[in-house]
Amino acid sequence: MKSNKIYFLIIGLLMLSANAIFAQSNQLIDSIVARDKALLGESALIILQAAELIDLNATSEDAMGFLENEKWLKKLDADRSINQGELCLLIMMAFKIKGGAMFTMTRAPRYAARELAAIGGLTEKTSPYKSVSGQEVMMLLSWALDFTQKGEAE
Repeated sequence: MKSNKIYFLIIGLLMLSANAIFAQSNQLIDSIVARDKALLGESALIILQAAELIDLNATSEDAMGFLENEKWLKKLDADRSINQGELCLLIMMAFKIKGGAMFTMTRAPRYAARELAAIGGLTEKTSPYKSVSGQEVMMLLSWALDFTQKGEAE
């Protein structure tokens, strides 16, 4: 009888901690989607978490530290807006999406945007220096998750 109580207590605690993680994720998603210009820190955080490269309890600062270590981007300011090319680069690198010759040689944001446009990730005209909205971040992230689940990435 006592072991059943302990079992239910453990299950209850696990459920409470899972709710806290989901609530944090929902707050982050709500914050991102509400922005006309998505922020680099929040965008990097949700992408790296979705790609399982950083922990679900990580912060924007943790995401920026990851980017600094990996040297994926040059301008690392979590509070600045992210442009289409940078977003595409983060998606390609985080989800290990193969690119063509120019992307492979340069790892440049402009070629990342061209690559994702060519394989269907971007449906509008490619403009790598244009700021993106939070909705665009979430749509491209959703596409990347679907793309990798189909086994089309590396």
